[in-house]
Amino acid sequence: MTQHTGEDVASYSLNGLSPQSVIFPASAEDAAAELARAAAGGLMVTPWGGGTHQRLGGPPKGNFTVISTAKLNKFLEHSPADLTATVEAGMTLENLQHVLAQHGQMVALDAPLSHRATIGGILAAADIGPRRLGYGQARDQVIGIKVAHSDGRVTKAGGKVVKNVSGYDMMKLYVGSLGTLGVIVEVTFRLYPLPATTRTVLAPCRSFEDAMSLCHVVRGARLQPLALDTLSQRTQQGVKDAQAAGPSPWLVATEFGGGDALVTRQAREVGRLAEGLNTTISTGEGQTSGSFWQQVRDFGREPEHPWLALRAAVLPGRLPLAETALRQHITETGVPSPALIARAGSGLLYAFWSPPDVATCAPEAWLNTVQQFRKECVGLGGSLVIESCPDSLWGVLDPWGEAPVTLPVMRRLKELFDPRGILNPGRYVGGL
Repeated sequence: MTQHTGEDVASYSLNGLSPQSVIFPASAEDAAAELARAAAGGLMVTPWGGGTHQRLGGPPKGNFTVISTAKLNKFLEHSPADLTATVEAGMTLENLQHVLAQHGQMVALDAPLSHRATIGGILAAADIGPRRLGYGQARDQVIGIKVAHSDGRVTKAGGKVVKNVSGYDMMKLYVGSLGTLGVIVEVTFRLYPLPATTRTVLAPCRSFEDAMSLCHVVRGARLQPLALDTLSQRTQQGVKDAQAAGPSPWLVATEFGGGDALVTRQAREVGRLAEGLNTTISTGEGQTSGSFWQQVRDFGREPEHPWLALRAAVLPGRLPLAETALRQHITETGVPSPALIARAGSGLLYAFWSPPDVATCAPEAWLNTVQQFRKECVGLGGSLVIESCPDSLWGVLDPWGEAPVTLPVMRRLKELFDPRGILNPGRYVGGL
């Protein structure tokens, strides 16, 4: 085990605050022992994987130490016939996919910055990219998990086979809990065969409403897209491969994967549907398709120069109402127009402002924009989360909004799993 102090901790700073130390456990047991030591000393702990999700939630409070999973990066077990694999939580998603690809398999996660994002960090943030439409959420990919706790214990949930014993699914407590219940140290995944062919169909549209109409007919045509995203013009300017379709106010991108005949048929059908809405398509496949979606996933996700990134979640059919509400509020408050990505199949609308954009307006304008847009999202039966926030607004903007009615249950779970409250305190929903 290695412990860094002094100048070495600078790269683990958050909101101008540096940790007292950075600890690199080499095993699950080491991680649990260090957590117990921190709890005994009353020292707050921030779990750290690749650092790509540290802007999600509020800033750290008071003195803290970092427990890094950098040394917990081994590929432990693979059963190709059973489509399962077990890895340590500090392994990057890119490295995991590279190993699995040698066997024609993959894990169905496509989080941003895959070369840096670790398995534990992705699951703690419940992050998943455009392919959520085709494969489900991050928690759906996990069949077993091992967690280090602040009382020095290491616990397991689930197993190493796809069909586990029935009962309460403890794994879902940790996925999306932002490291507030324990530090994920090991994960077993269900796997999928790599698609023999992937193809991306790009369809320019004149308005957001036209783009949503095309998405609606694609989803209703018994097709099986892996991803279905809509990019605003500002987003297209930052996604180089999106420019192959030519400039347009909006761009609908649909990804298909599978056998060549199936993919060709589905891409052709999207072209036919697009013609019915007076638009034409262009396509990219293989490496070109992969490059496009990597750029979409990574858009606005620079940890060293954090953007303001909002994620609105509503019913898919209400996305046009959410987009209209956002346009109205930015007009009223005078903040710059954001780059937008809409996940039509999942009901998600992402809004991004670069650091120079954020600097053009006072914090009060951003606060008003977020508060009003969140109110609209809640009125539509949804929610609004701040996924990333620059230093100038961190602590000014509420990342989560009004606490859910389940907060008392969440507090009780926090008390049970982290009785001294040392794990990421104050950074999660309701100040947990």
